Amino acid sequence: MGSAPSSPEPPKDDIFFNENPAVTNSGREAARAEFFAFESRELAISGQGKSRSGRFMSLNGPWKFFWVPHFAELEDGFEKPSFVPAASWAELEVPAVWELNGYGFPIYVNTRYCFEAKPPKITYLGDDKLYNPTGAYRKTFEPPAEWLDKGLEVFLRIGAVASMCRVWLNGVELGFSSDSKAPAVFKLSPHLVKGQNVLAMKVVAWTTQSYLECQDTWRLSGITRDVEVYARPKQHLQDFAVRASADGSLEVDAELAGQGSGAPGKLSVELLGNGDEPLCKFMLNGAGAKFSGQQKVEGVKPWSAEVPQLYTLLVTLEEQGVVSEVIRHRIGFRTVEIRNSRLCVNGRELLIRGVNHSEFNCRTGRVISKEDMLEDVRLMKMNNFNAVRNSHHPKDPHWYELCDEHGLYVVDEPDIESHGVSFQSDTTLGNREKWVEAHLERTRRTFESHKNNTCIIMWSLGNEAGNGICFEATYDWLKEHEKTGRPIQYEAAREEAYWSTDSLATITRNTDIYCPMYPSPAHLEAYIEQVKGDENARPMILCEYAHAMGNSLGNFTDYWDLFHANNLCQGGFIWDWVDQGLVKPGSPPESRRFLFGGDFGGPDTPSDMNFCCNGLVQPDRAPNPHLHEAKKVMQPVIFEAIDLSKGRVRVRNRYAFRSLEHLEFHWSLLTSQGGAAGEGKVTAKFDNAPNEVLEFSLELPSGIDLFSCYLLIEARTRENAATSIEPAGHVVAWEQWPMGPVAVVPVALVVSPTVEKPMVTDSPGSLSVTSGYLKVSVSKHTGYLSGLSYGGEELLSSPLVPNFSRPFTDNDYGCFAPLKLLCWTDAAERATMIGQPTVTESAGPDGPAVTVSVDLDIAPKAVPVEHYDSFGELSAACGCQAFGGQVSRLALRYEISAGLVRISAHWDPRDNALFAPLNVGLMMKLVAGFEDVEWLGRGPHESYRDRYVSAKFGRFNGSILDQTFKYCRPQATGNKWETRWMKLTKKAASSGASSCSGLLVAAQSPTPALSMQCHRYDMEDFSGPHDSALLLGATKKYMEDNVRSFVSGGGPAAPALKAGQKFLHGADLVPKLETTVCIDAAQSGLGGIDSWLSPPLAKYRIDKHANLDWSFVLQPIAAHKEAN
Repeated sequence: MGSAPSSPEPPKDDIFFNENPAVTNSGREAARAEFFAFESRELAISGQGKSRSGRFMSLNGPWKFFWVPHFAELEDGFEKPSFVPAASWAELEVPAVWELNGYGFPIYVNTRYCFEAKPPKITYLGDDKLYNPTGAYRKTFEPPAEWLDKGLEVFLRIGAVASMCRVWLNGVELGFSSDSKAPAVFKLSPHLVKGQNVLAMKVVAWTTQSYLECQDTWRLSGITRDVEVYARPKQHLQDFAVRASADGSLEVDAELAGQGSGAPGKLSVELLGNGDEPLCKFMLNGAGAKFSGQQKVEGVKPWSAEVPQLYTLLVTLEEQGVVSEVIRHRIGFRTVEIRNSRLCVNGRELLIRGVNHSEFNCRTGRVISKEDMLEDVRLMKMNNFNAVRNSHHPKDPHWYELCDEHGLYVVDEPDIESHGVSFQSDTTLGNREKWVEAHLERTRRTFESHKNNTCIIMWSLGNEAGNGICFEATYDWLKEHEKTGRPIQYEAAREEAYWSTDSLATITRNTDIYCPMYPSPAHLEAYIEQVKGDENARPMILCEYAHAMGNSLGNFTDYWDLFHANNLCQGGFIWDWVDQGLVKPGSPPESRRFLFGGDFGGPDTPSDMNFCCNGLVQPDRAPNPHLHEAKKVMQPVIFEAIDLSKGRVRVRNRYAFRSLEHLEFHWSLLTSQGGAAGEGKVTAKFDNAPNEVLEFSLELPSGIDLFSCYLLIEARTRENAATSIEPAGHVVAWEQWPMGPVAVVPVALVVSPTVEKPMVTDSPGSLSVTSGYLKVSVSKHTGYLSGLSYGGEELLSSPLVPNFSRPFTDNDYGCFAPLKLLCWTDAAERATMIGQPTVTESAGPDGPAVTVSVDLDIAPKAVPVEHYDSFGELSAACGCQAFGGQVSRLALRYEISAGLVRISAHWDPRDNALFAPLNVGLMMKLVAGFEDVEWLGRGPHESYRDRYVSAKFGRFNGSILDQTFKYCRPQATGNKWETRWMKLTKKAASSGASSCSGLLVAAQSPTPALSMQCHRYDMEDFSGPHDSALLLGATKKYMEDNVRSFVSGGGPAAPALKAGQKFLHGADLVPKLETTVCIDAAQSGLGGIDSWLSPPLAKYRIDKHANLDWSFVLQPIAAHKEAN
């Protein structure tokens, strides 16, 4: 990057930095519906796209390009045809972003701009205040001579350019355009010549109009969508609007341009079926440029996301009996309305299984291909999503075509967010008169471009941009122009400046939906209660909820219990779809090192670190574990156990439009040890209509103990119902129950009884107990199990120690867990043993036993009150308090008998903790050599106290390395909720009687299941700093920044704690030879309301007053025996 100009004053320019934000464009064609006009009916109905047309020319590919870091450094004159690019000019593919192709650097910020919030000035937040990358483009192209010979009108379409462009053809200025995510169309005809033409473009990263583009995403610049040239007859279809209702009513309005150029044109409309058979045809009538027509089409099937029935609409323009052009558009017949306070499609209430979606590719940034789009649609449909919110900008036209074709409801949203200014009514851009036109123009363009797409069922006014006259104006404009009844939503349509997690907003007139952002389940309950009996209440659909950052989506079932229980709450849109982590340019194709804010540019680069990574899928679309939870909880088929002893089950159809005839149902039984006990296919006919239930009976096997088994039911896609994105056999829904009266069937441990008495050895540093080939050592200094050997082979590389923490998740950081739980940092290291270990002998269940008993005092770290007082009001805002140093008690009992050790633990918090720890359990490290793991419990993916319903009971296995899921930023990972036993084994071991091939960890009464996890990494590898001074200082900084950002509005959300993490990226983790094993009695839930203030729901947190008891067995596995 070059040196900054000497003047700190931002440059002035009447186009890019206009003092009047109402000046958004010049010379740009008015927005119209997205379509391409073919020269013949045959080409139009072929469905093979515009590339086959002789009236189309793509300008994608290499362009001459020159980049400067400062706006003022780009000299004029490059737009002239005579200009000869110097050697400093290079070639750049179009579309492409600069920052991933060697020009500048990606910047990620969330709620703020990367420049000072002082509209309309642009002053970069980094050291180089005038940094504002600017690019010059040149493209030479030769249009078909036929276009000019026939006098066709020729247009340039730039699909999207970030953030603003100025355009020339052959040295003549065509105009300029703003709005980074909407197409810009310019007429080329007046200045087009035969032979070579020179198209030039100046693109600036940040301009006055960028104040409306403060979305939570990467700041990436350049031409990001297709650039193309197309030709039209002088008289051509300027625009058209289609209204196709579920009852078969079809209305078409059209507008002609260039009518004075020849004989009056005639417009006709034809509707074709899927075999291109004609269903109806009628003429459009009108006077002047406006035409319209309508017809009732009998027998058409309505469109829905479940049954996305489409038809082909042809609009044909004829001049003197000759076809001039034909438009092909795929339409569905559907009706959208709010009826009885419910959002309805085709007269039926919807349940929105939605997700927020951003255009993103980990290697190309904001440039995405058609293949990328199709893959997102495929994954969404495969995981039970039926809706998507275009956050926070309109998308490429192909995206809407895919949603039409495959069935996704869409909330379309203009490119409007001004989060970084303010939400306060006296300062927000949304309430400034001079900004009204800029808001209106973006709203108009979004609506006009996509008004004919069937998939769109709602319009949004924007995102996090305050409220006021701008949004009253855009709401009123949409109400005037939306003719099909689609409602309008805006989350900020409230009297309060900021949204609240628990409290209801005072809704203003400019929204038809109550669409809060990140409400708690209690918020939903409060709304249900408030509007009970109100026939005019707005339906509630959450525009963003269940913030899926890192290891998240806890308490997701709590939302869906409410959605299912009360249809006034009609679902919502998870935030969000994809982790927006970038792969470093030039990395090999297999690289999965995903970078985020702070990984690019210098230390002065604005950054909100990994807040861009909050998706259900990773940047390369590999699923995050919580995607499985979303799919399971949102499944459209619900199973209910009636009488499992008789195989009686009820299935509830939660589709809105489909019966269950496209599914086939299978069942299987597992024993309490995870073995197969029977399977079959349900023979009942599942023709129950939407929202109806059907009961059926399973023919379960006889001669087995059913009460000790688990029953699994799966609904799979039938072969004759398979589609291009949903294959036959795809599991749509499932449920699993224990057949008996208890949720966790206890598993009996098979032990060979012995009469041999364990031998005790008392040495200066430890007590050792030997039972057969097993030797157990307990430290006399710490009371911890310090040795576990079999046949002289030591299995532990570090002792079994208490563990009161977990690697902090992003949600933990957001709710200030590091600060609140600072007192528990390194608590195990501060434990003091009360007296000395005691030894008792007894007759155990498997023979003579020796028990070593230890009592420990656990002293939470005392944190001086003055550290917290210095936070002032911020401390009060977060509810943080000073921590005491009172002592809790942990009692450990090691019972050694018959070649194994039973460990029992009792935790007494002594009713004095201000905050309960995140975890209560024990942790150890095994020596090198352990490679594989098998477990009985929930799997195959990780599960937690408030996120486990998607993990089936069963017997699973894999490598220990694979049990660590690598989130973009390492954090808590790999927990296995309700694990009965876990077997860790070595790859190779000798077969002698004294040789050990592995270790069995088995939960025991009173805890038949425990949380367990194993890693070939240290737990510290997943977490931030634990040094007290660093932790305190970094936490304070993190707290101050977070609260300013999310409570006071604006300002950075700088996660200083994470920046001190040893391994900041999942791909950076380096496996250890040793294996870490955690066996936990209790662990706090993950939380899932948001990632900045809300802790896990109280019912999923550890009760700070409750005693805990748990027990498990450690049993070395003899190499010559099969462990049971």
